[in-house]
Amino acid sequence: MDIPLAMTILSSFSRYNLLNPDVKGFAGLDNYEFLATDPACGPSIAHTRTLITSVLVITVVGGVLLAM
Repeated sequence: MDIPLAMTILSSFSRYNLLNPDVKGFAGLDNYEFLATDPACGPSIAHTRTLITSVLVITVVGGVLLAM
């Protein structure tokens, strides 16, 4: 397993607040519960999916047109 992936997984179980960095500790599954219950999560995922799809389509179509 790559180190960045392992660090990301470990960080996802940590409690850390950028406004109050002294509050640290093990959060367990609280971060995932917050993500699942956050009303902004659904639209954020939809916008990210739209952005990724549009960039891929533009890149592939543009690359094929330039190649031709």
